Amino acid sequence: MRASTILLILGGVAILAMSGWLAWTAPMPGPLAAAHAGQPSLAAPDGCEACHRGDGFRSGCLECHAEIAHQLTIRRGFHLDLTNAGADGCASCHGEHYGEAYDLVPPHAWPSGSAQTFAHDHVAFGLAEAHDRLDCLDCHTAKWADERWPTARAQSFLGLEQSCGSCHADPHAGELGEDCARCHSQTEFRPAPGFDHVDSFPLLDAHADLTCESCHALDREAGRLTFGQVAGTDCASCHASPHDAPNELSYGADCVACHNATLFDDLRYLTADHAARFPLRGRHGEVDCSSCHRSISAPLSEATIDDCAGCHENPHRTPTATVFLADATTCRDCHSEASWSPNDVAARQLHAMTDLPLIGAHEKTDCRLCHGDGRPLQVTSPVDCEPCHASPHHADWSAPCATCHPLNDSGWELAATRLTVGDHQRTGFELASPHAGLECDACHPKSALSFTDRFPGRPPESCRSCHADPHAGQFEDPRWSQCTSCHASDHFQPSSITLADHQSYPLHGEHMAVPCISCHPIDETLGARRFVGTSPRCASCHANPHGEQFAAELEAGGCESCHTAFDGFDDPPFDHRATGWPLTGLHEKVDCVSCHAPDRQGVRAFRGVPRDCSGCHDDPHRGQLTHSDRDCTDCHSNERPWLSTSFDHQRQASFALDGKHIQLACRSCHPSEKPEHGKAFVRYRPIGKRCQDCHDFDR
Repeated sequence: MRASTILLILGGVAILAMSGWLAWTAPMPGPLAAAHAGQPSLAAPDGCEACHRGDGFRSGCLECHAEIAHQLTIRRGFHLDLTNAGADGCASCHGEHYGEAYDLVPPHAWPSGSAQTFAHDHVAFGLAEAHDRLDCLDCHTAKWADERWPTARAQSFLGLEQSCGSCHADPHAGELGEDCARCHSQTEFRPAPGFDHVDSFPLLDAHADLTCESCHALDREAGRLTFGQVAGTDCASCHASPHDAPNELSYGADCVACHNATLFDDLRYLTADHAARFPLRGRHGEVDCSSCHRSISAPLSEATIDDCAGCHENPHRTPTATVFLADATTCRDCHSEASWSPNDVAARQLHAMTDLPLIGAHEKTDCRLCHGDGRPLQVTSPVDCEPCHASPHHADWSAPCATCHPLNDSGWELAATRLTVGDHQRTGFELASPHAGLECDACHPKSALSFTDRFPGRPPESCRSCHADPHAGQFEDPRWSQCTSCHASDHFQPSSITLADHQSYPLHGEHMAVPCISCHPIDETLGARRFVGTSPRCASCHANPHGEQFAAELEAGGCESCHTAFDGFDDPPFDHRATGWPLTGLHEKVDCVSCHAPDRQGVRAFRGVPRDCSGCHDDPHRGQLTHSDRDCTDCHSNERPWLSTSFDHQRQASFALDGKHIQLACRSCHPSEKPEHGKAFVRYRPIGKRCQDCHDFDR
């Protein structure tokens, strides 16, 4: 036997042995999910046969999951829809052998990709409105799981019914049937949008605003309203008649003859209808019904409508009255239905018997002002103002009221014509300038609501009593309690404040010539010119012309770091040595603006100004002499004119001058050149250093 054949046989035996060992020790291609691993019948070595059957996985799965098999048998449920749609067995959605942590209901098992977005399209009960906002586990919990199956779990999507009563208790206890959707919707339970009250009793007018509890009784034992047949649909079924008192007039049972369902007190009972019992004339036609028909407990009977005393109390039968009207005297002798007040003729006749005739202001006075509050009607009474009128005067007036106010004065105005300047001084307010020439109405306007408002008794120094405070309360300090502290008594402007009084911010230098309004402008928020609280800092009045160049100096000491109020702002006594670049020689005579020119925004540059010559001066040599270790000061100095140089040709140039070269003018070797574009310049570099560069050898 060949060696290769022997090796092939031995390899086959090894493979068979290994296959047998693996089949006995690890028969599965991977661990079971936690739910299946917990089943002893599946975890056993021969448990594979429970699922892996000759007729396929379906029969094995349905033998354990009897609840799914039951749904397929009765042809209901989501799995039936999947079967009808051609689903390829259970394993197409529920995989296995992926480990204990694997979810047997993975996202791809749901048509929408997750349980949260599943639309329940396979059932008639679609998710809408309030139900669509619920979480899946709000309905699919152990409470509703079908306990008929041995594989029922704490969380299950099976077992729910389509009726409302499967989840919600019936608040009507079967009184209105099981079809909840007939009245209610998934949007909201109350009020029931599908219920139409018109079929039983139209809810119109005032009935439309009633709550259900107003007509439907509460069953306290059951804790619900009774929506069955109510007492009835006529008014008397719910409302007691207010006209059934023993002594009440009879109005019949037809409530709608006078009342409507909108408002009970909005009567249809016309004035003409009232004439049959009591004609409503004059003021009686304007009186509210409740004035006479006050309540059920005090009805208006037939015996009371023809006598005034039946409704009105006689005000003239008081025990303290000195005169009683005779019993034979009727109310109509002085009063009428047009007005309770006595008619003019009767009033004048009655008052003619007294010492107070009705003239002047008394002619228009309501009788109740003098004869009200239980005061009796007397035929005679002394003429004395004080019992009715309290003295409104602040000063001690000893003269009788009639001295200034005669009885024929209809509005107290005649007193003003009798008042003299001397009389006014008795009030404590002398009419001196500027008040001497004023009309009375200027200080005592007729538009005042009361006498005390018109004549409040002001002292002459109290300017604020008449004049509005133009400073909006800025000078409430006791030091400035009177306006005359700053203003004269006969004129407001100009004020009496002097430069010496301006102690809060002493005025020096140019500030002495500045108008007050320049520093004290109108404050829109305050609504007045700002005085108190005006900032002493320059920045509160003056704009910063330097931009952000001196932010640190302004923060530390303000503008006073360089400027003072004693000198002009544009010429400060500034020492240029403080910058580290002292002004010497010709620079000392140069105007500041020559080096510190303004930019496009008008801000003059002080910080960042270049200190080398090229920063301010153009290079007349057009870069010929530019060198890293040289600058303009090697030849020029600001102590002398620009053309007076200190250039040493022997030392500073690479071509020493000797012999005849010493006598030559500079321009002999360094000519002036004029380019096509630009200024003329003297050529220094490059320039020839050989003799033939300057001399002609052919001669």
